[in-house]
Amino acid sequence: MLGVDRRREVYDYVRAHRSASVGELAQALAVSLQTVRRDLASLEEGGLVQRVHGGAVVHDRPEPEEIEALNRAGIRQEQKRRIGAAAARLVEPGTTIFLSGGTTTEHVVPFLEHIRGLTVVTNAINIAQALARHPEIEVIVLSGYLRHRELTLLGRLVEEAIGQFNIDRALYGCFGLDPDDGLTGASLEEASTDRAIIAAVDRLTVLADHSKFAQRGPVRMAERSRISTVVTDREAPAEAVRQLREHDVEVVLT
Repeated sequence: MLGVDRRREVYDYVRAHRSASVGELAQALAVSLQTVRRDLASLEEGGLVQRVHGGAVVHDRPEPEEIEALNRAGIRQEQKRRIGAAAARLVEPGTTIFLSGGTTTEHVVPFLEHIRGLTVVTNAINIAQALARHPEIEVIVLSGYLRHRELTLLGRLVEEAIGQFNIDRALYGCFGLDPDDGLTGASLEEASTDRAIIAAVDRLTVLADHSKFAQRGPVRMAERSRISTVVTDREAPAEAVRQLREHDVEVVLT
């Protein structure tokens, strides 16, 4: 089970029972106590639960706010799974790829296991943890300071290290995608690291479900001309898809 799916199950369990102990959750989901504690910490950071001694309780909050907070961790899972599978099909044997952090890119990992001679470079802890279950894949984790909310490693160490690798393709999640403005982000904190990584790769493949076309972040991460391929679902706006293709961006619909 992917981490994002498991965290959704943890949240659903706590919400249904109004409270739950760490041991109770570990038994219900057949995972370790340590895994449950990490998931509860992530959910608490998102404002969805409150940790108490030995477990957690659910916040009393309106349903729309719960849905918004769970957007990245629990909604559009089937679209993200299809996007992950399609993106993995673009990866060639014997290549080195970069896999960014995010819930969509995490869905790529299960589909990489049969690609021979693959090396994955990442700066995301959740991606590295998912890849740890696939010993046939060589994994390189770039070090930096931890952005807790996103589980990504950032800063000068990452930016300097990425230049030491020949990256054939980057599979990149995003906050927003616009056929004119290109790839946009929401975090100034991550901008410098993301730009350095994108500048270092040969081909930039953006993974974006249809909701990303309706968002435009304040930070421009990559111009449209820098994007080689966009992998999205069939609910993506037809006009945006047309514009991207007119400007020689390959669009894969899943």
